[in-house]
Amino acid sequence: MEDRKSSLEIISPNLPKELDMLSIFDKCILSEDSFTRGIISNGLCKDQNADHGSFNKVLFKNVKFDNVSFKYLDLVDVRFENCDLSNVKCTF
Repeated sequence: MEDRKSSLEIISPNLPKELDMLSIFDKCILSEDSFTRGIISNGLCKDQNADHGSFNKVLFKNVKFDNVSFKYLDLVDVRFENCDLSNVKCTF
């Protein structure tokens, strides 16, 4: 029987070459909010609490998360570059 860990394959996110700038820093992320095809960069995401949020084809770049809780988060084709996720509580 093959070792299960050795049979897992990590596939890179399929991000479009051109993405619009998105901002989550100046607003409250509400339950069931959806963010699609964009870059979220150079900021602090603080004191957020949302259920059933969705990020699809999003690049997070240089983002720090502080006191953030996402329940039932949906991430599809998402990349985190140079981000601090140490203060995130997340349920998928």
